[in-house]
Amino acid sequence: MKTEKDCAAFFEMISDWTDGDLPASVKEELRKHLDQCSFCSRYAESLTALKKCLAGGCVDCSDAAAAVDECVRKFLSEK
Repeated sequence: MKTEKDCAAFFEMISDWTDGDLPASVKEELRKHLDQCSFCSRYAESLTALKKCLAGGCVDCSDAAAAVDECVRKFLSEK
């Protein structure tokens, strides 16, 4: 995993990206980072799954929420 310094800006961008709110000018930069960083890629996939689950009215989104929680905890522990 890259360090907090390497991933901090991207980690924050991922939420905007999964909401469709990330400006086009930075999407390619984020995509390149996600291609190279398995940690941020896992976080993006987990957050996307959680948001789809919640938007779809799933009764149980606990697996997706647990994956997001795990990524956030690991990220915060690097600080």
